Amino acid sequence: MARGKFNKRGGGKRVDAQSAQEIEQRNQRLEEFEEARAKRRAEAEEEDAEEEGGDDATEEAGNTSKPKSGGGGGPPKAPVQETSAADHKRNLAKLEAVRKRRAVAEQKRLEQEAMEKQIEEERMQKAQAFADENDSDDEEEDAKKKKKKNKKADIPKLSKIEIKKMKPAVMKEALKLRGLEIQGNAKEQAAHAWEDIGGKNTWETAVQEDAEGRIIVSGGASRADMIRRRRKRQEQNDYAQRNRRVVRDMIRYIYVLIDASRWTRDKDPVLPGGTRIEVVLQLLQEFISEYYDQNPLSHLGFVLLKDGEAEILTQLSSSSKTNKLALQSVAEITAREGPKGGGEMSLQNGLEVAGRSLGHQPRHGSREILILCGALASTDPGHLLTETLPRLKAANIRVSALALAAEMHVCRKVAEETGGSLGVCLDKDHLRDWLFGQCVPPPSLKKKHQQFACEMIQMGFPARSTLDIPTLVHATQDIKLLARTAYTCPRCYAKVSELPMDCVVCGLKLVLAPHLARTFHHLFPVKPFQEVLPDENTEVMIGDRVVSSNASIEKWDQTKPKVTTQLDSSLRLSKDGDKTTCFSCLRLVGVPRPTNNPDKVGEPVLRYECPDCTNMFCEDCSAFLHETLHNCPGCLLG
Repeated sequence: MARGKFNKRGGGKRVDAQSAQEIEQRNQRLEEFEEARAKRRAEAEEEDAEEEGGDDATEEAGNTSKPKSGGGGGPPKAPVQETSAADHKRNLAKLEAVRKRRAVAEQKRLEQEAMEKQIEEERMQKAQAFADENDSDDEEEDAKKKKKKNKKADIPKLSKIEIKKMKPAVMKEALKLRGLEIQGNAKEQAAHAWEDIGGKNTWETAVQEDAEGRIIVSGGASRADMIRRRRKRQEQNDYAQRNRRVVRDMIRYIYVLIDASRWTRDKDPVLPGGTRIEVVLQLLQEFISEYYDQNPLSHLGFVLLKDGEAEILTQLSSSSKTNKLALQSVAEITAREGPKGGGEMSLQNGLEVAGRSLGHQPRHGSREILILCGALASTDPGHLLTETLPRLKAANIRVSALALAAEMHVCRKVAEETGGSLGVCLDKDHLRDWLFGQCVPPPSLKKKHQQFACEMIQMGFPARSTLDIPTLVHATQDIKLLARTAYTCPRCYAKVSELPMDCVVCGLKLVLAPHLARTFHHLFPVKPFQEVLPDENTEVMIGDRVVSSNASIEKWDQTKPKVTTQLDSSLRLSKDGDKTTCFSCLRLVGVPRPTNNPDKVGEPVLRYECPDCTNMFCEDCSAFLHETLHNCPGCLLG
C-alpha cells in the first residue's frame, strides 16, 4: 500500500486515497465543506452589518468552526480534511487511470467470453457432425446386417453327411456361398515378412547359397558392393583417400571417454557378446594395440563416466600395458556392480576433466577427445554449450563422438563446433571400423599462433644396455623396477624400461627409428588405387585347365570329380603390362571366382590400378597396402 499524506488537523492520521470509491467520498466531503464555509461567511457578513462591533465580531464569526444551532438547520458536521489544489489534481488523475484500467479489463473480459463462446460453438458443430456420421454408419451397418441375414435365410442348411458326399468343387462353392473358405486355398497377404505364407520371403527362398558356398540373402549387397561401400566410407572419413595432400599432427594426445552409466549395462541386439559396456571394453583392447602401432609417438588416456561424475582411469601415456590393465579393472567393476549400477552420465564433467588435462599438453601436438556414449541424456551441473564448449574451442581440442544407442544433439553440436566427427553404431563391425578409423591422424586444425608452420622437436635415440646385475629402471614417472635390460637416455643417462616414452628425469622424448618411420607413413600415404572394371568375355585357359582367380588351379573332367591341386606360381608370372594378375599375390583379377558348380559363374575379382606404377592389385592387397603396409611394392621397385 502506498504511503499517504499526513492530515494537518488529524494529528498525524494517514489518508489512503487508492481506491476510486474513497476518492469519490473525499470529493463529496470537500464540496459539502465548501458550501458550509460559504454559508458561514454569508451569515458573518449579515451579523457585521447589523452589529456595530467592528472587526472583532467579524473575526469571531469567521473563526467559528461550528454553525449555530438556530441558524445551521441541522446537526453539526465532523471536521473535514483540507486538500491543496495540486493534491486534488493528482487524485483526479488517479481516478481517471483507475477508470481506464477498468475499461481495458472489461474489454478483455468481453473478448475472452466471445472467444470461448466461438470455441464452444465449433466444438458443438464437430460433435454434431461426428454424431451424424456415426448415425449414418450405423444405418449402413444395420442395412448390411439385415441384407446378410435375409441372404442367409435363403441358403438351405446342409448336414455333415451331405457335405461329405459333395465333390470338392461343389463343396468349395457351397462354403463360399456361406461365407466360409477352405483353409490354405487362398494366399493371405501378411502384415509382416515373417507372417508371409505365400512362399515369397520364406527361409527357403530368401536365404540362398552363392556359387562360392557363402550364405547370401536375396536382395542383399554383393561382395563387390560391400567393398566399394567400405572404400567410399574411408574416403569420407580420410582426406588422404581422396588423393588430397593434408597437414597432420604427428604427435597426438587423446582421451577416450567411456560411458559406464546404467544405459550401457543392458544387452544390445546389434552388439552381440554381452552388454554394451562389455563389448566396448573388448573393442577398446584392440583399439589400444592398433592406436600405438599407427601412432607410436602419441599418448592415450581414458576417462570413466558413471554416477554423474568423471574419473581419470589412466593419465596420458605411451604405455599400452597400463591402459589395458585399467580397462580390465573397469570390466571387473562393472561385472561386480551388475545391471543396477552405473547411475547417470555427465558429459560436461567428462569434457571438463579431459579438457583441463589436455590444456597442459604441448601445442605442437593435436588434442583430441573421443566419446563412446550409450546414454540418451546427460546430467550436467551447468550448461555445456555455453560454458564448456567455448573453452574447448579456445584450447584447440577436437571432440569426436560415437553413439551406441541414438544420437544426442549436444554431441553433434560439440563435434561440429570443434571439427570432430560423429557416428551412430550400426553393428559391432561398424563400431570396430569407426574406432580403428580414429587411429589415423585427422587433418590439423589451423592454430592462430602457428599458421601451419613447422616446429622442431627434440628427440633422443637411446642405447639398449643389458647388465648382469639388475638396476633401478623407470617404468613410469612414479614406478621404478629392478631390471637387467634398459634404455639409456642420451641426455641425462637415466634408464627407462620401454620405448617410446618421455624421459622421467629430463623430459626428452625417447624413440627409435621404426617409430619415426611408422609415424611418417601418415604424412606421405599411398595414393588411392583406381578400380578397373572387368572386361567382357574374359577367359584365361591353360590347356585343359581353367585358371581362376582363386589360389588354386581347377582341373575338370566329365567322368571324374573335380580335383583341386596346389598353385604353380610360374603360371602367374607374365610379361609387363599384364592386367589379369595381382602384382603382389599373383592372384588372377578381373575374372570370375571359382565355383563348386561348373554351370554357375562366380563374381569377378575386383582389380585396382596404382596411379604411379600402373600395376594391378586385388582388393585384399589394396586394403593391406593402404591400411597396414603404407607402401606400394611396385613403386618401391621403380
